[in-house]
Amino acid sequence: MEGKQKFIQVILPLKLEWEPYYKVPEGVEVQEGDRVWLSFAGRPYLAVVSHTDAVPDEGIKISSIKEFHYKDEKIAPILPTELALWRTAAEYYLCTVGEVYKVAYPPLRADNAVSKSKKEEFVPMGKEPELDEKTKALADAVERAIHADGAGCSGGLAGAEAVDDAETMDGAETMDGAETVDGAETVDSAEAVADADGAGRSGGLVGAEAVAGAEIVANADGAGRSGGLAGAEAVERDEKNEPADNPGRQIKTAPKPLLLQCPQANDIFQSLCHRTSGNILWCVPEQTFSKALEKKLKKDLGSRLVVWTSALTPARKRAALEAIRSNRSYIILGTRSALFLPHKNLSLIMVQDEHDSSYKQVSPAPRYNARDTAVMLASIMHCPIILSSATPSLESIYNCMTGRYTSICQTDAPTVEYEVIDTVAEMRKRGMVGQVPLKLIHYCKANACTPAFYKPRKALFPKIEELLPGLEATFAPEVFVSDDLVGKPLPEGTQCLAIYGVDALLGRNDFRADEKALQTIAGAGGQMESLGKKECSPKIFIITRESTHPVFSAVRNGITPLLEERKSFGLPPYSRLIDIKFSDPFPDRQQKMEKELSALIMAENLCRIMPSSDGLRLIFAKDKLLRERKARLRALLAEFEKSRKYFSHITVDVDPL
Repeated sequence: MEGKQKFIQVILPLKLEWEPYYKVPEGVEVQEGDRVWLSFAGRPYLAVVSHTDAVPDEGIKISSIKEFHYKDEKIAPILPTELALWRTAAEYYLCTVGEVYKVAYPPLRADNAVSKSKKEEFVPMGKEPELDEKTKALADAVERAIHADGAGCSGGLAGAEAVDDAETMDGAETMDGAETVDGAETVDSAEAVADADGAGRSGGLVGAEAVAGAEIVANADGAGRSGGLAGAEAVERDEKNEPADNPGRQIKTAPKPLLLQCPQANDIFQSLCHRTSGNILWCVPEQTFSKALEKKLKKDLGSRLVVWTSALTPARKRAALEAIRSNRSYIILGTRSALFLPHKNLSLIMVQDEHDSSYKQVSPAPRYNARDTAVMLASIMHCPIILSSATPSLESIYNCMTGRYTSICQTDAPTVEYEVIDTVAEMRKRGMVGQVPLKLIHYCKANACTPAFYKPRKALFPKIEELLPGLEATFAPEVFVSDDLVGKPLPEGTQCLAIYGVDALLGRNDFRADEKALQTIAGAGGQMESLGKKECSPKIFIITRESTHPVFSAVRNGITPLLEERKSFGLPPYSRLIDIKFSDPFPDRQQKMEKELSALIMAENLCRIMPSSDGLRLIFAKDKLLRERKARLRALLAEFEKSRKYFSHITVDVDPL
């Protein structure tokens, strides 16, 4: 009816548990996603229209609802896929949509910048880089996997048809309705999947049997078989056993994420950029990583390459946004903030080094993990996603084991041999010369090779002479010594590596310490596999005083011990962790509030509670009530803050590192 007052709801870049109502000025047409200027609590804000033709809730006085000032026509509206990602992330990470909006569109983002972008000269793409046979086999396997598992997706590789954005399901719905059993029971009861020839194989790191031909570990019908880390069993996928609150859960039309386990993901991703005609998002963990990779890719990918990090100048950010909003095909190389760009019709998402802790945002909210958020985005965009790592996280390995992810493994690399040297035992039987085990010296003499040495940053040995007292003649003068186990590449052809100071990585008050230590050692092993001589297996000597530690058992025999340890204590990936942290200048009040909140959570029987140094650690069971329990926790926290007038002192961290 003409003349009837229209109302909208808006998302403000604030921590609000509700979306305020505003009147639409007469003669103004607005749609969902439009950006409007308005006044809230006496301050101006640029808000996003979340609902049109809204009906104010009962109890709200119509006369108290204000008009928004005006719609900003100069700023592009927010896309439906962006809104879907915001809502999905807010629901999963127990924050407000406004907090996600603030991170996605910070006040100084290029959309509102005054500076003009410099028009760059168009640079065509080069030819697809030549790959060695091993890397090309992996790239071909990834391409086949995307084609096989990506039917009906909006992206896909060259020639795939796009699905209209309007068909995208709301992100929050991607986690609805899934029934599940406890994650530990899923692994216990599942049977290992055998290959087509009947021989069961697992791919991955130390001690794992290779899958012939670097093929995808999957059935022809797309049912995922896991490669995993060393010794991880592959488990058949059961849709009914999929946790409702799991970032890897996919809607029906979205392909399963691929976990690519190999050290040469750079070359494979670069090759896929040439094979994929649509838009691509390539995520990297750090800005320094992005800068180094940009130099390598700029000439090869030409003007298709667009870089996005928080350190870019406003002019470069504006140029990047113009490229994304144009009709030309682009490849975004960016850090975690690149997930919240206005992507349209993504054909492929690639996450490099998915295990890297830099993907986790610590502050402010949302305290999201970019790896898991990228999986959410792929589900919303209906496009394939590849998570790559030579040393995958246990969460990703577990997702492969339960069939939520599909694993592709490097299979023809030389197997690294690991030997753990117990320094205490060797000293007793006089098996050490200075700090060097005699076993290491004998190996190098027998194989005519020069060892490389890794030691901690806090140097145990100030000089090479102290590391090799009286043995300078035994080893070649070009002995390589580094204090960075993963940051500094080994010399070409390195056949023998001695790792010192591993004990410093163990025994921390952190349940993830063992996993990080294993990843560090395995990362060095990955370098050895790519650099060692083909005629013999490279060898790593681990020099330690704790030779019986489970990490070293995992290095030699596979990750099963670490997973069993996590399972016995009910820790991720068999549960969901949420940290409730307090920041109060008055310690007595903080202690009182912690006790009261802990009592409320226990009364609700939501989860197990463990004390932490700055608050509470909540351990949720992975079952069909997980999503419901998390929603109840969010409501309980809001009620607690309001009733105690205890605002701005509590933060929530879902999946803390």
